Amino acid sequence: MSEPALPQKRPTGAAITAALSPFMGGPVAFALFTFALGGDREAGLFVRLAQAWAEGGPFMYLVLLVGGGVAMTSAALMFFGVQRGSPVVLAAAPLGALITGVGALGFFNGVSSAADAVVHAHPADRATIMAGATGESLTTSAFGMAGTAGLLASLALGCLFGVVAQTGLARKLLVFAGATFLSLALVSATALMRLSNLMGLLKALAHVSPLDRPTIFMMGNEELGQFRLPMLGFLALVLVVLVAGALALKESPRTAVLLVLLGAGGLVGLGLQAGLTSLSEGKAARVLPSAAAPSLIELDGFSASPPSWCLAGSEVRDCEEDRVMDDERLSDELAAHVRNRREVDGDQLVSIPVGVVPKATAAALWKFIGAAASAKANGIQLTGQKDRGPLKVVSELAAIAPLMQLKERSVPVGFATEGAPCDRGCERGTIVGDTVKGATVVFDGVRIIDKRIELRDEVRVKVDSTMTPDHLARLAIASANEGRTLVIVPAAAE
Repeated sequence: MSEPALPQKRPTGAAITAALSPFMGGPVAFALFTFALGGDREAGLFVRLAQAWAEGGPFMYLVLLVGGGVAMTSAALMFFGVQRGSPVVLAAAPLGALITGVGALGFFNGVSSAADAVVHAHPADRATIMAGATGESLTTSAFGMAGTAGLLASLALGCLFGVVAQTGLARKLLVFAGATFLSLALVSATALMRLSNLMGLLKALAHVSPLDRPTIFMMGNEELGQFRLPMLGFLALVLVVLVAGALALKESPRTAVLLVLLGAGGLVGLGLQAGLTSLSEGKAARVLPSAAAPSLIELDGFSASPPSWCLAGSEVRDCEEDRVMDDERLSDELAAHVRNRREVDGDQLVSIPVGVVPKATAAALWKFIGAAASAKANGIQLTGQKDRGPLKVVSELAAIAPLMQLKERSVPVGFATEGAPCDRGCERGTIVGDTVKGATVVFDGVRIIDKRIELRDEVRVKVDSTMTPDHLARLAIASANEGRTLVIVPAAAE
């Protein structure tokens, strides 16, 4: 049994009008891309486009070239599809996805180049460099997605002219072709908006202070998660349209199969983006500094940065170069660190992070405390790693998450000199085992509240060298849990 002929008539006028529709995709794509850029609205449209073009690099020209070629090919497909009611019009869907695919290749190229360059950077700076480079590299992906969304939306409009002019089975074909283009355009536009948020997040992580990065990371991760439901909804819409179209065109099995295959081909670009993103994560992960040394008890609260000094056994070591610090070098480095923080960064309250490796001894702890007190620091941060599993993050952030040191945790401990006054809101205490007994309350090891919360009351204690790093961490945790800051009188200050 032969299939029925699709064309009922050949409306050349409508076909010519439909053939012009793909060229409307260009302005729509640039409008979507400009909206996705965000940034400083006062900078002006052309200034923002010029900045984005520079960020995207040479691949922006390739995306533009491919987009122009796809638009001209789609114009021919629309003409024959509308005039003859041919399923050839459906080939425009995978062609549109090609624009997103080229943008994804530009993203992969940018991240790969950044990963190669970041090898030569200081390990502490790699988070900033990779976050900024990834955010800029996503510009080509955004341009590609905008091009795909603009083209598909204009193709849906072109199919509308054919629906008005055609009849019978040809009209059905154009109805579902237009619905397919429109649903795919919505998927691409949603992916673009999500990508816009991701670009903003990565650029923010590259420019804010290390102390603010974890908070921004968590907020951005939650915002990106909100796109999951709309994306799934529009993908479901694509599936519904394809299934309904296949059923409606069942009298022409060949056309029904082409609708499903070519319509699904419109998602190839997003699939390529996901695949190259995964490859980029793997390449970036290989150049990241591993979360090496510090491991203590489970601590809450974020540290501003990974520690430069670690306590290992009875030694104080340089965490990055893994070498023992002698007394003179340690004192000089801590004094320079405190001076730089106060004079260059403008920080008046300087707390020095120190990583605590398992089996660190009291001797190493008090050596560091003495050197930090001599350097006139205000305190130290006992820093370790949280034992729980990694945070659940969206796929594009998987490689950046370790760079943000989200596993680093710290307990703040303040300093006071011998004989320092203990005014109202302050209690003196004595050490009994791993507990501080004050005049009115006993502090026991529980958990610490967020270290960024300002604590007004203090517990000042004098301890000797029998105090272990583990004990000191638990005391600091207990004090903060009671709404107080643990302030110690270093033995070296006496």
